[in-house]
Amino acid sequence: MEATPLIITHTIAHDEAEETTRDIEFLARKVYNSSTAISVDVLFRWYQRNPSLWWLAKINNRLIGYIFVIPLKKDVFQKTLQLGFDEKLDIIDDAIRNWNDGQNKQYSLYLCSFVVDPLYQKRFDLPIHLLLVQNLLKSLVFYGKSGTGVIEWSAFPVSQVGCHIVQEYYDMTCLARDNHNSSIFYGITNCEHQEALLQKIGRKLELRKS
Repeated sequence: MEATPLIITHTIAHDEAEETTRDIEFLARKVYNSSTAISVDVLFRWYQRNPSLWWLAKINNRLIGYIFVIPLKKDVFQKTLQLGFDEKLDIIDDAIRNWNDGQNKQYSLYLCSFVVDPLYQKRFDLPIHLLLVQNLLKSLVFYGKSGTGVIEWSAFPVSQVGCHIVQEYYDMTCLARDNHNSSIFYGITNCEHQEALLQKIGRKLELRKS
């Protein structure tokens, strides 16, 4: 059987940014409630602030999944740990940091969204979710060894699946829950911790091959 031409990339070329952010918004609306999807205008502005916020999975140049993370300045990151947090209102453009921005070598990372096309969500032979997490962790380990390490991360999953992902793959702990199925997760991390999580993902992928 011919291998599926899957590509996972952390790079969005400037001349493809508008189209790619439209694809990101479209897939988010397909998977989630439309009201929770971040608009393409905001996505493109955030891309201009830091073009390396996404890890994209594509087959035949069609977006089938992505992880979207945002390195935030400390004061705004603290807001992600509060139940009233609203990423559309609380994340102002100036709060988004660039990797290796020279301000501080320690990074606080907000896991904004993790989306996989429904057609690929249950493909045992092609675990897009695991491959995306693996690529994200590889990048974070590389950044850490280059002197720009993520020391803490947070997430605001709105489903049971999302809660499982941040607990299982990022080793986060639930801080609080509200009455609308929203939960705040937080974890302390470092390069060694991320390497251990990467090894765990690798073992899961090996088991799927056997």
